[in-house]
Amino acid sequence: MLTLDQFKKLVSDFSLNSQNRVLCAKHLELLYVHYEQLCHWNQTHKLCALSNTADDVYNHYCDSLMGRNLLQNEKSIYDAGSGAGFPGIVLATIGGDQKFHLVELIRKKASFLNFTKEKMRLENVTVCNTGIENFQNLACVISRAAFTPDFQKSLAQVIMPGGHIYSWLSETQQSLMEGACNFVKEEEIHYKLPNGKSRRIECWRKKLV
Repeated sequence: MLTLDQFKKLVSDFSLNSQNRVLCAKHLELLYVHYEQLCHWNQTHKLCALSNTADDVYNHYCDSLMGRNLLQNEKSIYDAGSGAGFPGIVLATIGGDQKFHLVELIRKKASFLNFTKEKMRLENVTVCNTGIENFQNLACVISRAAFTPDFQKSLAQVIMPGGHIYSWLSETQQSLMEGACNFVKEEEIHYKLPNGKSRRIECWRKKLV
């Protein structure tokens, strides 16, 4: 596991270089609390793939932070299939007045999210141990989760007209909402993580009619 100083340097350097922003010490320390708990829980619960190297920071924390600017105008954000909290809990840490709802169907992952949320004292986070299909009229959904045609269908149904879906993808993955006739791609950013992985985030908007 990385030390606090190692973690803080990797995240702060990435934020400064990629977005010309400096994360404050409080936010970096909170993110490290999440990282510590994830390393501990992952030994028995296998919440996500970890290597105990800098790649863990790049692949999960830095990748999540890339949605920061895209989401700056969103108020209530639902993270579909939040898993270990990426990107939702990372963005909630720096989200200020934004409200984040971490939607996770698997109980052990929801338990981890609840425990860590309390440990981090994140008052802007709610954990929902259910599937995204059980919601409706959502203005904003984000997801880094692997998706299926059923997942696409669920997202299409829960988003309100004019609402947005933001999906984190590799450069080779198919677009999340490709082929959904009532959605238009509004924005797309491409970036490369410090470990060389090429990534992108797509923003899709549901048509009003």
